[in-house]
Amino acid sequence: MCASGTLNIIWNGEPRYFLFDDQEQQRRLLIPEEVARAAGGPLRLNGKRVIVVGECTDDPPGSIRVQSIQLEEEGRPCKE
Repeated sequence: MCASGTLNIIWNGEPRYFLFDDQEQQRRLLIPEEVARAAGGPLRLNGKRVIVVGECTDDPPGSIRVQSIQLEEEGRPCKE
């Protein structure tokens, strides 16, 4: 699946990533460290519009296990 929106990070011991889409829906993102690093690191992405590609998972419910992430201006918008 592909999703886009604003990435926000909550720092509480370890980063917790959340995507807020244009319909104001919030989704938890499970981003492996190497995926975040490949996109320039969490601080580069925080508060920015991003495109994520990944798999939906129910652990935690409604979250996305991210396979790739990039700034929206660097990629094509999601069609889903």
